Amino acid sequence: MLVPELLSPAGSPDALDAAIAGGADSVYLSGKDFSARKRAQNFTPKDLSEGMRKARKWGVKVYVAVNTLITNDQLEPTLRYIGDVYSEGADALIVQDMAVARVAHDAYPDLDLHASTQTSADSPAAVEQLREFGFSRVIANREATFEELTKMCKVKGVSVEAFVHGALCISYSGQCLFSSIAGGRSGNRGLCAQPCRNKYAPMVNERRGPSRFWLSPKDLQLAPVLEDLVGTGVGALKIEGRLKTPHYVLAVTHVYRELLDAIEAGEHPKLTKEHERMLKAVYNRDSCHGYKDGWPGRSMITPDHSAPLGEPMGKVKWVQGRRLLLVGAKGLKEGDGLAIGDDPNTRTGLVVHGLELVKEGTWMDAPRGLEVDKWAPVFRTLDAEMAKKFSRSLDEPIQKIPIDMVFTAGTEVQPSIVVTDGTLKAKASLPDVPEAAQNQALSPDSVRDQLDRLKGTPYYLRNLDVELEDDVFMPLSQMNQLRREAVDRLDRLRSAPPKRKIKAGGIRQRNTNTLKAIAKETYTQAAKAKRKKQKLIVRVSELESAWDAAIAGADIVILPAYGGDVAELKTLDGKLKDKGVELALSLPHMSGQVATFDALEVAKGVKPSIIELTCHGHLIPAMKAKVNWQLMIAHSFNITNSLSLARYASLKNLTWVQPSIELTLEHLRGLAFGPNIQGMVLAEGVIPQMTTRHCLFRGVAKEEFPDPVEEFLPDGKRKGCPAPCDDGLALADRMKFEHAVVRDGPCRNVVLNSNRISLYNRSRDVFNGSSFSPLLDLRWVYGPDEVNTIVGAWAQLAEHDFKKVRRDSAGIEQAHKAPLTHGHLYRGVE
Repeated sequence: MLVPELLSPAGSPDALDAAIAGGADSVYLSGKDFSARKRAQNFTPKDLSEGMRKARKWGVKVYVAVNTLITNDQLEPTLRYIGDVYSEGADALIVQDMAVARVAHDAYPDLDLHASTQTSADSPAAVEQLREFGFSRVIANREATFEELTKMCKVKGVSVEAFVHGALCISYSGQCLFSSIAGGRSGNRGLCAQPCRNKYAPMVNERRGPSRFWLSPKDLQLAPVLEDLVGTGVGALKIEGRLKTPHYVLAVTHVYRELLDAIEAGEHPKLTKEHERMLKAVYNRDSCHGYKDGWPGRSMITPDHSAPLGEPMGKVKWVQGRRLLLVGAKGLKEGDGLAIGDDPNTRTGLVVHGLELVKEGTWMDAPRGLEVDKWAPVFRTLDAEMAKKFSRSLDEPIQKIPIDMVFTAGTEVQPSIVVTDGTLKAKASLPDVPEAAQNQALSPDSVRDQLDRLKGTPYYLRNLDVELEDDVFMPLSQMNQLRREAVDRLDRLRSAPPKRKIKAGGIRQRNTNTLKAIAKETYTQAAKAKRKKQKLIVRVSELESAWDAAIAGADIVILPAYGGDVAELKTLDGKLKDKGVELALSLPHMSGQVATFDALEVAKGVKPSIIELTCHGHLIPAMKAKVNWQLMIAHSFNITNSLSLARYASLKNLTWVQPSIELTLEHLRGLAFGPNIQGMVLAEGVIPQMTTRHCLFRGVAKEEFPDPVEEFLPDGKRKGCPAPCDDGLALADRMKFEHAVVRDGPCRNVVLNSNRISLYNRSRDVFNGSSFSPLLDLRWVYGPDEVNTIVGAWAQLAEHDFKKVRRDSAGIEQAHKAPLTHGHLYRGVE
């Protein structure tokens, strides 16, 4: 069985050392900017240079994360940074933004590109599309089942990387705006505030449940099923954790290294109790297998806590003065760190001292005045012995590089060593020939004894040829000097940056030329564009609402292409055409390849004017459908700059683009649209804050408000499903804002923002004289009266002449029946 690459996180130079010591094949890291983990320590330019040299010496590849979304003004500094890491010898870039991918690929064609999990690859078609965009590897979303991974791995010309261990996001990566909307800190730009780790109270039909951590998943741990994961054909296994400690990186890497080595040796990997203890000792938020077989159900969530607890170590039995009695605390040692209680916000921490084993349990010293509940759970948060062991392991990594040596000496031959790792070769010699032996001469065994002393180096001696022409004698100091010099020279050869197509002196000019060429092409195309007539675009969920929107004055109506009857949709399309209104059918968001093809069959039967695409997995299937419809790209493609927009503009028949919701008005005005493309801005509606494969209706509502229902089948298939999503569900946060939860497509849940966007009283700012058309997203929470009122109000702007917008927006505000916001248009995001 082909064993995949083991990829470990390096959020700091110390974590890089830990990954190497644990046996990683490769590491991923980043500089201080353009990283999706800005809160990690990360690497200064000097750290990055030294870290790459160290990694190369140990035979470890380095992938640099440049995986945030960027705006037009960040293009030049981003490319300059890429030039720096290119010259330092990075093996690949991890990229989310398609502009970064394009300029990096054009400027440095020999630098591999890995598509970040933020690109939301959820199907073979998505992998194929990202390959066409120049990526050599695609990091699959965490929601992919093993069956789906197997299919994705069959796409030729590109490898697939899968997460194997670490934190799970409840939302599809790249499709979460919760932190952005709630606190102005964008997860797509590296500053996620993790609102999913907060408490929420479920609201079902005005009934309120208790506040718990309903959006906080357990951590992923696929060690018990590693052989099955390897069998999918993935090319790399990724350990999450750039914000974790070096001890975590070392321990987790070490465990998976041993398991993968067993698979490579043709054995069945065995997760031992010692392995399990190591994993829990360094970080324990409870674990699960994620979406291995489909929807894992309520078992994936930790509703009672969201922070790591530590390793369970029994319970408190008694506090007596300055002494504490524990039961079930096996393996406790002096210097260990403990935490008492299972609420990370209120638990008590202490260090173990004064251990005494008695029949009743384990006594230990306690701080003066310690107050804890009897039978409170106890967790070990620091294993002192393991910490010492880890520190020693950093000096002697478990995975080393085999080298071969040839030693030559004679009374008329300069002593020399030639050392090779199979690719590179280094030689060291002494100027003076050895003396003839007076007593004990050198022997092959004595030579090996000296040359095999490679502790503290990346190497172990595999083969040694000893060529002794005479009976000669050499002092041990000379033998050691030869060995050190030969190994040092091999180190320098291995550490040197690889030869690149672009020489270091030409990188800055290459950057400038590439960016200018692409920018010129982009803006020249945009300059040819004539201002197009703005249209009123309305997105709804139901056929009845679609007709209401058309009657009220919509120019384009968007409906989902799933869950509808072809005949009914076709009839509606005919009626809309008679009224001069275009129909757009939207493909299901993040629902995989089967749902995409099913929706396309519906669309081909209806033949609407426009198809809306919502993820990368839609692009190739829509192009291959051989239907001459216009293409519309949704905000979920995360377009934030002109070059990214130009990458998609090359798609045949692309007509409509909705840029990222996170852009400010200034950013929107700076986008360069091609001659055939029109922009859309969300003018009314509710922002979808996160899209999740986890069924909150079954996992939350039915947990807190249980009804006798049949169980879901894997992946939430509808057969036997009681459809609890037909009932209302909202999650109330600590500020008492209620975030509605709705079903979208084939069993995907969307958590909506508590406030609604309305730009009606700012429409002159946004739409007057611009190339953007207003998009009214009136799905899910808007009733018929609201649709009629809101669409009608916007349609009253005579032929969408936003100079004539009415100052009185009371009708709009009353129709919404909810707090209104302008989104990010004026405040922006970090």
